[in-house]
Amino acid sequence: REYLQACGQSYCSDATNWDPGYTRNRIRHQLLPQLSQEYNPEIVESLLRLGRTAAESQEVIDWQVNCWSDRFVTRADPACVEIDVTTTDELPRHLIRQLLVDIWQRQGWPLRDMGYEQWDALAAMLLGQEPAARVFPGKVRVSRRGTKLYCEPT
Repeated sequence: REYLQACGQSYCSDATNWDPGYTRNRIRHQLLPQLSQEYNPEIVESLLRLGRTAAESQEVIDWQVNCWSDRFVTRADPACVEIDVTTTDELPRHLIRQLLVDIWQRQGWPLRDMGYEQWDALAAMLLGQEPAARVFPGKVRVSRRGTKLYCEPT
């Protein structure tokens, strides 16, 4: 409010901002004050620093994933993404998952029901550690045939 006032901007208060039925409000009005009072008076600043550090780390990961995508994705069109898996085992598993997330996003496939377990199972398929075919949320069929992993919307 002080910032808006200094800028000469008006603000409005939404009644839902105080409703404890919303998780964001319980965090804002209960959890953060409790953490500040009982554990760390600078908790908000610490969380902001953590967020900035995470964002900087994600930038590095995104850059690496972009390079790997150019190297490993041999075909990407609306009908199919083809990934050459011959050297992907050189990558750490968590970065393989990030590569797969990036592919999913670029294709515009639904992410909503893709949780850690699904991404990890997909990474395992890429590494040859899981069954050769599976349909993932969003009706994306993934199959491994020889040295290629194929991702195709059904």
